[in-house]
Amino acid sequence: MKKITLHNYVLLLLVIVFASCNNEENVMPKTEAENSNFEKIVIEEGIVAFESMDDFSEFLKNANTKDEFLVEFEKQFSEFKSNFDAYEAINESQVEEMLSNPEKYSAFAKIVEDNGEKYLEPIVDDVNIRSVVNESGIVKIGKKYYKFTYERVFISEKLSDLENNTTGRLSNVETIEVIRGSGESLRMPNEDCRQDYTKRVKISNWPRIYRNINCRFRGRLWTVNIGSIYSGIGANSTHYVKTAGVWFRDKAPMLRLEYDVDYIQYFPTAGNIYLTDSFDSGEKSNVRRIDETFQFCVNASCNFSFDSADSYHSGRGDAGNSWGCNLNI
Repeated sequence: MKKITLHNYVLLLLVIVFASCNNEENVMPKTEAENSNFEKIVIEEGIVAFESMDDFSEFLKNANTKDEFLVEFEKQFSEFKSNFDAYEAINESQVEEMLSNPEKYSAFAKIVEDNGEKYLEPIVDDVNIRSVVNESGIVKIGKKYYKFTYERVFISEKLSDLENNTTGRLSNVETIEVIRGSGESLRMPNEDCRQDYTKRVKISNWPRIYRNINCRFRGRLWTVNIGSIYSGIGANSTHYVKTAGVWFRDKAPMLRLEYDVDYIQYFPTAGNIYLTDSFDSGEKSNVRRIDETFQFCVNASCNFSFDSADSYHSGRGDAGNSWGCNLNI
């Protein structure tokens, strides 16, 4: 009698374990935060998920104002690969691939033409958004998925609608155009500021062979509007090398970004707010780019424009030369 009871008990235990395993397979894998700063964030299948648009906005605010916030975020979710990570990891051979197939890595990089020059740029100007959308440009807010691209943002409650859709032709996919400020109407400079130099690189020890590589320091001011999802205003300084005719971000021994700006935040129903901001990054060693967002708004109808700006972009190149240029409005 004891043998029958034990046998039945073992069978029952196996059934429970088997059922539990099956149930686990049907649950979307999640990584939850231990740090209180990120307690409302989970990672679902490689996508950061926020409970609400307010939580998304709060994350961007903290990332923009708290030192080391993004470093803590990366430590907390070390397995998460962001759009920022993907853009930083792109190499010269991938740049050459994009020349023949522009969509190849378009989820995190875009070859942009400006005044007859080609630059490899990230798909989102705001570095804080680049740090929270995944390598495919996707983030989940509430019950909806948002896919960021350089030209537009796609929105759907079904992830499958966005993973292979870049046109917004599906009836259940909402599409919002990305508008980048330019021209006098938004008080943007007509040109960036830049400084070129050439560095000599040894490519063979015997025989000794050298080649010259074209490099560039570039400073920019920017505004972006994505409807009620996001609007922002900021600046960046970048060091580039030229690869296959494309300016491609590359580490510089030193970069520095300084600015004093006056800008306007427009609200259709509440009028205008006049704001000012000053910043000095100090000298940053072995960096490709310095990004700063002055201000942004999320889930609101607002826009930004420059009233006046005095920005100074400086650095030191691999050849030991120092540079600097002003970009003023």
